[in-house]
Amino acid sequence: MSDHLNVEGVDMMPAVYGRKLEREQPLNWHFHDPFGGPQSTMRDGPWVLNAWWDVGDYAGGRFQKVFQEKFKIAELDSFKLYDIVADPGQANDLSEERPDVMKRLVPKLKELHRSVRDKAPIWS
Repeated sequence: MSDHLNVEGVDMMPAVYGRKLEREQPLNWHFHDPFGGPQSTMRDGPWVLNAWWDVGDYAGGRFQKVFQEKFKIAELDSFKLYDIVADPGQANDLSEERPDVMKRLVPKLKELHRSVRDKAPIWS
């Protein structure tokens, strides 16, 4: 297995034109520096699952080496689930109401988070 991060790409133009986007793997993002602290997010069909990293909010210094080292061991917590079709503003957290979806998506997001985290570099 390679030590390099394999980032998957896909043509997003069908989504731009309102057509179905065919993907084997859900879309996912990893944010090191958003408001509220580092987060990972995944979109799978109409569902958006968001989770915070268990490292806290490092306002004004997330890219210092001491914080990067914590990112390398970060796990996910505080999950929120949204139906992006019915709720495009992501105002209504459905994590309590849809345990079936949470049971299916939380392990996927954790796996994606760990795969990116484990191969991400520590910047000098």
